[in-house]
This record gives sequence, C-alpha cells and structure tokens, in this order.
Amino acid sequence: MLHETTYVTAYFNITNLENLKRFSANEYINYSKFLMKQDINLCIFTQEEYAEQIAVLRKPFQTKTKIITCDFKSLPFYHYCDEMNKPIRNCGTPITAHYNIIMWSKMAFVKQAIDFNPFDSKYFAWIDFGISKSCITQWADEDKIFEITSDKILIAMINNNFEFVNWNDQYLGGLSW
Repeated sequence: MLHETTYVTAYFNITNLENLKRFSANEYINYSKFLMKQDINLCIFTQEEYAEQIAVLRKPFQTKTKIITCDFKSLPFYHYCDEMNKPIRNCGTPITAHYNIIMWSKMAFVKQAIDFNPFDSKYFAWIDFGISKSCITQWADEDKIFEITSDKILIAMINNNFEFVNWNDQYLGGLSW
C-alpha cells in the first residue's frame, strides 16, 4: 500500500531572512534524515539551492522522489509578510512572519502535489521535513505511520510533551470527513 500514498513536505531556509537565531540549513537538513531514508513517494518543495543536497539524501529512492523548486517569495501567503512582521514567542521558539508563511502554505503544497500527482497516487499526506526535531522517530517506525491509508481526512500531531494526539478523537469528537 505504500505506493498509493504521496507524502508532501517542504524546506525553506528562513534563517537568512530573519534576525533571529534559528537552525542552520545543515542542522535542519540533518533533522530530515529520518524522512529522507523512508521508502515512500515523497514530493518535496524547496529553494533551488537545496535541491541537490536533498536529492543526494533521497538517492536510493530517486524514482519515488519529486523535488519542486520555488522561491520563498512565490509562496501563497508571502504578500502578507509585512503585516505579520512582529515575532510571537511560543514555548521559547520565535514564531515569525516567515515561519507562518511556510506553515500556512502546507495545504497549498499538498494541493499542488495532488494536481501534479507525480506518482499516480490515491492518497496524499503532509509530513514535516524536520520531523525528527520534534518527535521520537522510533514511534513512527513502530506505529508504521507510512503504511496508513484512508479515504478519510486524518489529523494528528505530536505535542511538546512527546504525546501522540489524535485530533479526530480529542478535538474533533471523532469526526470523519
């Protein structure tokens, strides 16, 4: 069933756009190694200067990898950047306009992957590029998250306490769409 799902992710280096200390590009790409080693269909949106470095990490899965390059300023919500210019502090991590632009663009990336459908997939899922920065990847392996397929929208997150939260059950009352 792995071939039926395309996973969508994105990496944009916003460190050089902000006056805040963030992870370097190499540090963040290092956080992607768990995802990059998965034998899955993966559609990756990134800036041109990171495409080759990401392609090297996905070399064993070249036929299951589609890298789409675009400029950060071309993202759907970039035009709101000046209006959202003040950083917001959340759990010690600065949340900035540039960060929010990436977060808000996730559904647009998934929509583009669906429209393009490079692997002729039936299912599509978002997964954060640097997932191993915020979760214990062993759980993802044990729970076989890359084998889940569904005709329903499923939303899940891992919170700062490293607890799995199933939004469908806890926040949406078990709704299935």
